[in-house]
Amino acid sequence: MAEYGLFLEKYNSETISPIQIGEMVARFAQYYSAFMMESVEAERAFSLRIADEEKVVDASGKAISSTKAKAAADTSPEAYRRDLVNAHLKSIERIMGALKDLQFGVSREMRYQGAS
Repeated sequence: MAEYGLFLEKYNSETISPIQIGEMVARFAQYYSAFMMESVEAERAFSLRIADEEKVVDASGKAISSTKAKAAADTSPEAYRRDLVNAHLKSIERIMGALKDLQFGVSREMRYQGAS
């Protein structure tokens, strides 16, 4: 999210308009959409991993339980990817919320200064 960091540096050094903030919100909405698609793919890969784990047999020759299969899948690279993508989604949601709040505050400030 280096783009957000650069935006904050710009915000701290010059005047930013609500329109510029809105453009940044739109960019992050695109990122959100892309990560949402990745999330679907990651969840699917994780589900397939669980299904593979359920095919494993234990020492007695019986298939392992679905609970054990999920526990084994939770340590897989597919689980890590799912968790990572979901963390990105949450970060993007928070950044978008912060940008929207900033946009609202800047808009109010500009209206107040215009009324003075």
